[in-house]
Amino acid sequence: KRAEQHQVQQPYDGIFSRAFASLDDFLAASRHLLAQSGHYYAMKGIWPEQELSAIEKDYIVEACHPLLVPGADGQRHLVVIKNRG
Repeated sequence: KRAEQHQVQQPYDGIFSRAFASLDDFLAASRHLLAQSGHYYAMKGIWPEQELSAIEKDYIVEACHPLLVPGADGQRHLVVIKNRG
């Protein structure tokens, strides 16, 4: 199923995304799936400056960790986001 169509009885504590979409699209598609105290984890390539600035005010970017991936060229980052409320 697409994330937008997926329904759960109990929201998830964490939702992980790898090469899914922009951060804004990822959050919009899965907001109904995350527990209020949960976190989003998004794998991104280069530092996602434009995507980070486009995130709605309902969310807080807690961290953006640079990653070293053996055998992979280029930049990699893990963005950690939570609900503001």
